[in-house]
Amino acid sequence: MTFRVVDPDDPNGISGWLFLSAAGLVVGTATEILVLALFVRAQAPQIPLESASGFDSFWSYWLLSKAALVALSLVTVFGFLRRKRYAPRLVVALMALSAGQLVVQTLLAAYDNEDAGVVQLSAAWTVVSLFNALVWIPYFLTSKRVAATFQR
Repeated sequence: MTFRVVDPDDPNGISGWLFLSAAGLVVGTATEILVLALFVRAQAPQIPLESASGFDSFWSYWLLSKAALVALSLVTVFGFLRRKRYAPRLVVALMALSAGQLVVQTLLAAYDNEDAGVVQLSAAWTVVSLFNALVWIPYFLTSKRVAATFQR
């Protein structure tokens, strides 16, 4: 295994802005697990995955994509906290996929004629996720602290 040579003067460790992103990953993952668990427990029996016209694309997509993102989030948090070399790429992938998932979810909500509140909430979370990705993806791709921290 080869290690990249890092300038010893470069900041490293999970501190500064990197700590903020670590806290966001951990809290966000815990929140997503809670949302998914509460939905499955309370709402899933009331929302048919099949409608009168057949397959209900919005709720089926929401449930499957949310489960996939939770799995990716868990792998990302594990790699991040263990300071694995692959962690920054996983963070970038998670943010990009999360934003993309919300764009598709919003389009499906509008297409499936979901309640206006569902469409508006989905659109609001899409904007938040896109902003989040626009801020953090460049940081993870260009930061000296990120490069110096994830060496294992």
